[in-house]
Amino acid sequence: MTPSHSGFLCFQCASDEGLARNVDSSTLLSTDYQLEKFVKHHVLDPSQWVVSIFGDPAIGAYQNWVVNSVSSGCVTFDSRGYSYIFVAGREVGLTYKQGSFYTVGDAVKVVYPGDPGRVHAYPLSSHVVAAQSCARCGGPVVA
Repeated sequence: MTPSHSGFLCFQCASDEGLARNVDSSTLLSTDYQLEKFVKHHVLDPSQWVVSIFGDPAIGAYQNWVVNSVSSGCVTFDSRGYSYIFVAGREVGLTYKQGSFYTVGDAVKVVYPGDPGRVHAYPLSSHVVAAQSCARCGGPVVA
């Protein structure tokens, strides 16, 4: 179920709306699609226009970021449905643009959380959510 929202929901309002907060971390690399996304966000490919790379290449670290994001992040809505964003409070990766360093990723976004064969994550800058308000309660989405 995806509520008809736009923008963001804080953790509490997303929970109240019944958005799933569970993900089976053992299946995060179970499809070719997920493996492709894992490699994309762990190995710098200079041919990519913009790409975010996790700093720690370990599968366990990636699984932890996904679980942390889904279990305690805020929710954002876009044309694909909803995603989770977890502000880590520390560097988790870097974003490159045209093969050069662009920005530090201190947050993690989990996309397609309701699709076990497509759910995956990537680092991004927390500025995306830093000053956002919850569409439901009006409070900050990052407390």
